[in-house]
Amino acid sequence: MQKLLLVILLFCSQASVAQRGMVFIKRNGFKKVRGFNEGDPIKFRVTEGFTVSGYIWRVSDDSINVSGNSYHKNQFKAVIIREKSIKPLAKQLAYATVVAGAIVGLISLTGNEEQDMVPKAAVICYTPVLIKSFGLLKRKQYKIGKKFSIQTIDLHFTPKPLL
Repeated sequence: MQKLLLVILLFCSQASVAQRGMVFIKRNGFKKVRGFNEGDPIKFRVTEGFTVSGYIWRVSDDSINVSGNSYHKNQFKAVIIREKSIKPLAKQLAYATVVAGAIVGLISLTGNEEQDMVPKAAVICYTPVLIKSFGLLKRKQYKIGKKFSIQTIDLHFTPKPLL
């Protein structure tokens, strides 16, 4: 029983240390800002102008295979992290309701006779507005070229034939 358990444990540990190919987006060639492994979803724009989305199937030394199609790392124009808002009116309406709620809360809290309550009420009411604004500062895509570059690491072992 112990031998069988040992064999099962060895097979499980072998699968857990297996490594896959990786793709890194680097700033100025050395600082890693984003990483992708084989099996991760990715969306990018190529130099021909069309957008490709899918799962990374295989990474080699100079190309990335996404959903069955191979792309050289020099073909990448931009890696898209998140799309622009599809419904800008709905987003503005949501932002307007947060601001309106903050104004109503500020008016209701400043009706108090205490004079030192006004700064506290402003902080309490406008904190959701600031938190909502942080999402506007996030990067939507990494444009490959001057500032960002792509590095691929192939960790697959392919034995070479002996002569």
